[in-house]
Amino acid sequence: MQYPRIFATTDGESHFDDVDIHLEGVKLLPGRPAVGTGPPIPTGAATLLHLGADWKATWHPTPKHWFSVTLTGEIACTTTDGEMRRSGPGNIYFLDDATGKALTAR
Repeated sequence: MQYPRIFATTDGESHFDDVDIHLEGVKLLPGRPAVGTGPPIPTGAATLLHLGADWKATWHPTPKHWFSVTLTGEIACTTTDGEMRRSGPGNIYFLDDATGKALTAR
């Protein structure tokens, strides 16, 4: 399994990379097939955030580290190296660029 991550390099530029996650089969319920689970991700809290259809952002670092899951609609994020990726329903990505110039989103 993979998910995209947006990160900042030491020169303050933002980039995408793809994080590979090894999934291990785990039996959750007797008589049901195993499901794939990844390693734990430490977190101190979880936050729900709703971005309306008219929400737009200019260049900014993420205020904190976020896993973002798109439920409906689509968001397009562009990093300072010019790469743009779109995230539609069911997509997840990790905002890990809390320093530097960061990204723009719409």
